[in-house]
Amino acid sequence: MPNARQTIKLMTASPDLNRLLDCLRLEDQAEKLARLKNFTDDDWKLVYHQARRHELISLLYGALNHPGDLLALPDWLRESLRQHCLHTTRRNLLLQHEISTVLPQLEAAGIPAIILKGLHLAELVYQDISLRPMVDVDLLVKEQHLEAAGQIMTQAGFTPYLPLQFEHPQSHHHLPPFCKPGIAVIEIHWGILPPAMGLNIDLTGLWQRARPVSIAGISTLTLSPEDLLLHLCVHFHQHNFKLGLKHLYDIAAALKFYRGTLDWDQIILRAQQWGASKQVFLVLHLAHELLNAPAPAQMLASLEPVGFNAQIEAMIRSRVLKTSGQPIIHPELVRLRSSLPLKEKISAFLRTVFPPSAYLARMYHLPLDSKIVYLYYFVRLKDLLGQYGRQIWLMLRNDPGTQGYTSQENMLDAWLTAP
Repeated sequence: MPNARQTIKLMTASPDLNRLLDCLRLEDQAEKLARLKNFTDDDWKLVYHQARRHELISLLYGALNHPGDLLALPDWLRESLRQHCLHTTRRNLLLQHEISTVLPQLEAAGIPAIILKGLHLAELVYQDISLRPMVDVDLLVKEQHLEAAGQIMTQAGFTPYLPLQFEHPQSHHHLPPFCKPGIAVIEIHWGILPPAMGLNIDLTGLWQRARPVSIAGISTLTLSPEDLLLHLCVHFHQHNFKLGLKHLYDIAAALKFYRGTLDWDQIILRAQQWGASKQVFLVLHLAHELLNAPAPAQMLASLEPVGFNAQIEAMIRSRVLKTSGQPIIHPELVRLRSSLPLKEKISAFLRTVFPPSAYLARMYHLPLDSKIVYLYYFVRLKDLLGQYGRQIWLMLRNDPGTQGYTSQENMLDAWLTAP
């Protein structure tokens, strides 16, 4: 019997999404040109609309703007893409400048730092800071260096989004963001995922495998290519596979850039050790199917989990492409309609409505030792009802559409968490 990857066919997306994917797929440029040269002005308007929706305008410019190409983009489109890239460049240059002042101070204090995700991708993978928009810069430091790193950030003129406290680092994986209004945001991480994700991330191994590089003209460290790829995949899962095509394109670009040097045996082994084999497979599979990312067929076959089927792929694909018109309900509240034991349903409800006080303080921008934080449980309940009240009411009334949504969500959650 053929495996699921061989039998599942590419689902038909909307015509404008298909046009955008035609522009983005990693393939021979001559083949791409032959397909795109017949696009009309209306086609390009649809492409531009979807690129904005998926925050892909700068990357679209990079995918289309190749010296020597005969692709005649409409003037309005070429200028819009160019202006967006100029804006991205200005923003990223500010981030580069700030990180180039912080990294030497961390090094002088004996604090090694690893550049995560965005800046790694922009400088090393895309090799063009105009192509990869960044909201902030993430730095990974060791937990014992958190307080010293926080002090260096404040001395460098950054203001923490919340008062700095270090008593409960286990409740999250980074300090409150450090901001310079209108200039830069830098996050100091001690982990790459929230502890609540339940994955067994080998932080010691990440540090041992980190590679020395030059970023913004400053010597620092980045994750190894294998760890970068795994981080991008589990980060995608952290956001419930709803990060969109921009982040999937990052994964495809990393696969292309590091092609031929990736140790796929280690990727498979570490995915298993982290407890993330299913998540890594799903993301790499869709990067290959949607963007023609160079993920070896043998590797995908080795990673493919038991029970993977067309329904699971359809659900994940819909999230990535943002094509689902179904209601959104808090993942923990969806479990109220699952086959879980009553005790676990009650636990899910309590976790949602009454999270730890430290979590609530972060959510509502309060000091961790605030005396009024417990009053915010009433605010939390009001906000949940405001955001999900209608969907919860429909769920309790056994609305067919909502029932179908909750059934699919619970099926996917059960499959992802099964051994």
